Amino acid sequence: MSDAGSVYTEKRCCLPWTLMLTGLLSLTAGIAATLVTFVLSLTVSRAIFLLTFVALFWSLFWARYLRSNWPTGIWVDEAGIRIGDVRALRFATSDSQTVFTCSWSAVSKIAVTDRSLRSKLGRSSPSAAAGGRATTIPAWLRLLLVPFARAAVVIYADCTAAGGPRAELVDNVFSFGTPPTRWTAFTRRPSALRAALARVPGCPPVEDHIDPFVV
Repeated sequence: MSDAGSVYTEKRCCLPWTLMLTGLLSLTAGIAATLVTFVLSLTVSRAIFLLTFVALFWSLFWARYLRSNWPTGIWVDEAGIRIGDVRALRFATSDSQTVFTCSWSAVSKIAVTDRSLRSKLGRSSPSAAAGGRATTIPAWLRLLLVPFARAAVVIYADCTAAGGPRAELVDNVFSFGTPPTRWTAFTRRPSALRAALARVPGCPPVEDHIDPFVV
């Protein structure tokens, strides 16, 4: 992917090395379990064949997961932000099916959260509290969310504005609200992305946190 005309580019933004390693190990274990249980079902008991299906499903899940996350990238320039298929980022328009595109004129707010979001998950947002929508996440749910907290870029945009995002979901770009008003995608380099966005003239001031449950 050429960087010509871009302020920031990031390949494989949805697949940090920790997740890639976990996926590869899980896929390897699934394939091994599929082979072992298949052999045992032929030599020991046919009932073991049920475990073969479970192991095969596990393997297919991780193969699909890694395949869908691998090609996702981020492209930032002075016109807007694009997230999606790395091969199409440079040429993406608002009509693209594999790339989320949004011009800065349609973005009302943007945030780049890092893993410190873990410590903020149990706090209510001051802005939410002012609007009567303060949210405090229960301790048990916070403990479940902490291991999965990942750096993300969060975009609040008007899909009816000129250059606004379309309602269709692109792989690894998740929309919230009806109609959608917030879009989220993962990033492997939150500090670099935040610094790059701060240099773009049309980009709103970049925040470093959000209330995860306020749209």
